[in-house]
Amino acid sequence: MTDQAHLDLLRELNEYEPGGFVAIGGVALHLYQRASGIPPHKPIHDLDVFVTWLGMDTATALYEVHRNPRLGKASFKAGPVSGDLYIERQHDLGLDNDSFVKNSWIIDGIRVLHPVHYLALKLDAVSAGRKHPDDAADLVRFFETDAGRQLPPLMLAKVMTPARCEALRTLIHDPMICMAVTGDSMTARAQAENLRGTIAAITGEEAPSGILPSKQQYEASRWTSLDGGIA
Repeated sequence: MTDQAHLDLLRELNEYEPGGFVAIGGVALHLYQRASGIPPHKPIHDLDVFVTWLGMDTATALYEVHRNPRLGKASFKAGPVSGDLYIERQHDLGLDNDSFVKNSWIIDGIRVLHPVHYLALKLDAVSAGRKHPDDAADLVRFFETDAGRQLPPLMLAKVMTPARCEALRTLIHDPMICMAVTGDSMTARAQAENLRGTIAAITGEEAPSGILPSKQQYEASRWTSLDGGIA
């Protein structure tokens, strides 16, 4: 299964029902990375898509769809491609329905969630602890993209609830999350420090100063602290 097959299906959906399908989740990050000239960090395994009622009718007519009313979504299969459809007014995602379509972007012929709303959904996942630290690592990768570095302040203000701000602070205060993505070289650690500055600007909190410690230094400081010494 190639990334191209997944992307072709998303383009097909957008042609059948413009505005009816919006890519979210991992495929959204994949598209932000591609648009920034960054090689996607992993292949697409399946699709997560917000779908309107009209889009749902289209999907049901074209593909194999199985609804799960309890979860407010449906699974679908189109040849070798499969994924989940999060249904308008039935899903439990933490955004109003208009947010998905109204401000969505088009990247390479595919309708994708606006970056501010991608950030909000990822922070909800981090806050709920559903897939942490994978979601936290995805957020660090997101802040490396052009989309993640150019977030409109007014839109941010509307979605950054206290819980989301608190989830984002975990990235500031856990250097291992940034380093797990950027690496442990001096250059990578300096890059991670810049990322922490970006994150701090969103939360309104001052970022820790200085280049992040190496993995070995960080682990040594932790053990010193646990032994009762000065970390």
